Amino acid sequence: MKELREIAVSGQHLLVFEVAARHVSFTTAARELELTQPAVSRSVRQLEEALGVPLFIRRHRAVELTEAGGVLYEAVHGGFSQMHQVARRLRRITHSHVSLLCSDTHAHWWLMPRLSDFQERHPDISLRVQVIKRYIDLEPAGPEGMVLGIWSGEQPRPGYECAEIALEEVFPVANPAFARTLDISDDLSSLARQRLIHEDQKGLPTVTWREYFAAFGLRQDAELPGLRMSDYSPVLVAALAGQGIALGIGHIVGPLIDSGLLVRVGSLVHRTGLRFYLVWPERTPLAPQAELVKDWLIGTIPGRTGGGAGVAAQGRGTGR
Repeated sequence: MKELREIAVSGQHLLVFEVAARHVSFTTAARELELTQPAVSRSVRQLEEALGVPLFIRRHRAVELTEAGGVLYEAVHGGFSQMHQVARRLRRITHSHVSLLCSDTHAHWWLMPRLSDFQERHPDISLRVQVIKRYIDLEPAGPEGMVLGIWSGEQPRPGYECAEIALEEVFPVANPAFARTLDISDDLSSLARQRLIHEDQKGLPTVTWREYFAAFGLRQDAELPGLRMSDYSPVLVAALAGQGIALGIGHIVGPLIDSGLLVRVGSLVHRTGLRFYLVWPERTPLAPQAELVKDWLIGTIPGRTGGGAGVAAQGRGTGR
């Protein structure tokens, strides 16, 4: 019992040892722990004295584990891994909300009109919508099994399951009153001379007017005129206010067109090949609350009724 007490009061020493043994380097361990190299060496030496056995063979500018050091590393590394998993489970117990990470576009224009239905169906679930400006890993973003995300890409990133929300289809839209002043139909050269509204998004992928015109064979070398916004939401607000013509993303502007707030300008639709997905980590089972949120979101997708485990994802993804 005396030996166990000596180890028990050396928790910090065990942590330093685990990092040093994992890297087989006191210098690298010092960098990870934000300590000095002598502090790491001193901590390991004190642990060796407490245990009464050498854990490292010190050589000039290098160290290597002894047999005893290897045995201790396996035990300590496994113990810390288990503690980390338990801590994540405890955070899931103490955090009752489910997090949904998505762009401002999807939070504002796609999710918001649906939330009253969610609150009526699941009044006991707290949903936290977190707006992101760039792709981030979901697992560290919240308690284990309690995080979902909306991404775009050819396919989501490996390690995630997904449900497809929509294909990316892009076409010009405008306020009905503004559109009545136009007489361009599908004349792209004429369209390029109109008051265009641009999205200058830096963090997430976006389709530019230049790319839209190029998709139909019209090359634009000169800078196109018009308003420039740093995000898609003000682009739509400007279009609704009659400030010009914007590029509409089909599943985002569809309800605005159905309600008569926007109309399509011309008939040319650019299908980019990207898709929008609801995603969640593949290796971590969703908590029951997150499973309900996932099924509800899938059920709001046209042609989908919710449920199902999704499709394991492969390939490259982004975060719009």
